[in-house]
Formats: sequence, structure tokens, C-alpha cells
Amino acid sequence: MQIKVEETEFEWDKGNIHKSYQRHGITPEEAEQIFLDKNLITLPDVPHSQSETRFIAIGKTLEGKSLFVVYTKRRGKIIIVSTRRMHGKEVAKDEETKKIPHFKTEEEEDRFWQKVDSTEYVDWSKAEHWVFPNLKLSTQPITIRLPKSLINDFKIEANKRDVPYQALMKQALYSGLATL
Repeated sequence: MQIKVEETEFEWDKGNIHKSYQRHGITPEEAEQIFLDKNLITLPDVPHSQSETRFIAIGKTLEGKSLFVVYTKRRGKIIIVSTRRMHGKEVAKDEETKKIPHFKTEEEEDRFWQKVDSTEYVDWSKAEHWVFPNLKLSTQPITIRLPKSLINDFKIEANKRDVPYQALMKQALYSGLATL
């Protein structure tokens, strides 16, 4: 397992941030979450690393969705190029792979990866497990009005669990959203 400490946050290109949601129902937050997966598998995408190093990763969101992500790194930040749900065969190992075509644009690369099964093009047996211990998901502050008693209940429960109450609130929101 390799530990990657230089990447600490995400930076989203305006052209890519909503593309995966519109095509596959995958939010930017879900794409970021796979980098917290302790079983994240990633490998360099050598054929597409002419101007900058590209990587392919497979991992799970906090809700357990298996995703396929193409990304690059710039100035200590992860820039996601493409993401979609992972095909079942994409965790298979030791298969013969096809040559990945060269792309002129990120849009062309995204369209390609959206329609193919990566196991035909990527030898996943050469992938490595990476951990990003300093990576922070993108956040946006919001204002929400809650009854004081509910906030106090969260603080009491958080104290019992020895976690910050806002972290417990986020966990409750994620869990509640998964049941909708």
C-alpha cells in the first residue's frame, strides 16, 4: 500500500463538475468519496499522460457504490476528469488488454471511458492500493435552522462517541439520505 500525503483537496473544472451526475447520477461528492476508501485501487493511465500524469482508480463511496474514476493531479490537488459506476468485470485480474486510443480532449476521453469496460483496456493486476490520509472532501457551508433540543441531543450523543457533534450530524445526514 502506498500512502499519498501530498494531495490534500479537490479542484473541479467547471466543465467536469456536473457531467457525471447528468450522465450517471453520480454526484461530485460521491466521486471524491472513493479516495477515502481504504481499498482504493489505482494505477497510472500511461497512454494518456503526455501533458500530465493521468490515473485510473476504482473504489467505493461512503454508501458503498463502486465507481470508476479517471483523474489527474495539479499543485497538490486531485482533478477528476471522468467518473461512472464500475462494471462488474472491472475487478477481474489477469486478462488480455486492448490498446487504449489517444484522445485529443478530456471530453473525448470521458466519452470513451463512459462506454467501455475497463477490463478490456487496463491490466488491473498491476494496480496499487493508495491511501490519501490528508485528503479533505470539498465542502460548502450552509445555514440550517434546527431546534436547540435537537442540537443538544447531537452534542450529547457525540460526546458519548467522542466525536465532534458536526461530524455526527454529517454522518446522520449521509445515513438518512441512503434510506430515501
